[in-house]
Amino acid sequence: MLVVEGQIDCLSCVQHGLLNTVAVSGTAFTSKHLDMLRRLTEKITFIFDGDQAGNNAALRIIPEVIAKDVAANFVVLPVDKDPDSLIRENSDQFAFLMNENSDWLDFIYRAFFTSGTIKEDGEAKRFLQMTIPLIKRMPHPIDQESMVKKIAKYLGKSEHLIYRTLEKTRISHEAAALVPERKKQDIILFTLAFLCHFPQFCDHLIDRNIQELLPEMYQDIYRIAYQYYSSPRASSDVSDLLRQFSDGFPQDDFSLLLLQIEEHYGEYTATRLVEEKEIILKRIKRELLKVQMVQVKEQLKIAKENNDKPKEKELLAKSIHLLQIQI
Repeated sequence: MLVVEGQIDCLSCVQHGLLNTVAVSGTAFTSKHLDMLRRLTEKITFIFDGDQAGNNAALRIIPEVIAKDVAANFVVLPVDKDPDSLIRENSDQFAFLMNENSDWLDFIYRAFFTSGTIKEDGEAKRFLQMTIPLIKRMPHPIDQESMVKKIAKYLGKSEHLIYRTLEKTRISHEAAALVPERKKQDIILFTLAFLCHFPQFCDHLIDRNIQELLPEMYQDIYRIAYQYYSSPRASSDVSDLLRQFSDGFPQDDFSLLLLQIEEHYGEYTATRLVEEKEIILKRIKRELLKVQMVQVKEQLKIAKENNDKPKEKELLAKSIHLLQIQI
């Protein structure tokens, strides 16, 4: 069974002779979809668009594939190519990629890294951060051993070192729920990731109070998201939004957070998601308000020491404003 993103991609694959092809068609691929496909086939091949959004979409599927022990291949297309365009332009290359039999580890390596940089310390560490937690979720030790050998080969490291890293890594299945324990910037990033992953809540992202409290480093992220969700062209597909994020946006951190969100919230009902969304938005406000209140308190102390009455008045007004937001 072949899974593609768009309907045109699906039609092109069928015309190319791949009759068992289905399209996600802009919706999030969930564990329920995976269960439906498993009843029809023993092996699934995912072939999404070759851009960042397509790779991220495939990345979000991996935890479910591992959890359900599904035999799956992930095809990596050339940058800015989709199944339809590649079939029309170079059907031989499409057939070659389809026959590569790339598992999820091969996919992460080929989609997010290059052979020329993967052995550098920073890139190697990032590769381990993306793959080791997933290996820990694999139900069978034999499969884990196979992945460890593959990682060692990719990085040019010993298997013993990879096993040591594997043992030190602890998976917290509640990681996505422990928002208060995250650093302040991670709380903001997590909230944006949650809302991008569940675009039905996009209107709640447009909150002027939250924007006012965001640190400067995240103002651009909020501005881009706000403009996207305010546009009548906004849809449930957030790929356009992700493309607009500035070069300084921590895309890899965002991708890992999406994995955590998919793992934790994948089975939530719509009602429970609404409740969780409200909790997250309250947390981000509370945490950011704490930071602002501490800053105002320190500034107010300095103003009193300097007998700066106008500044005291200004800071007291700001304190009252922050308290009103909190209420």
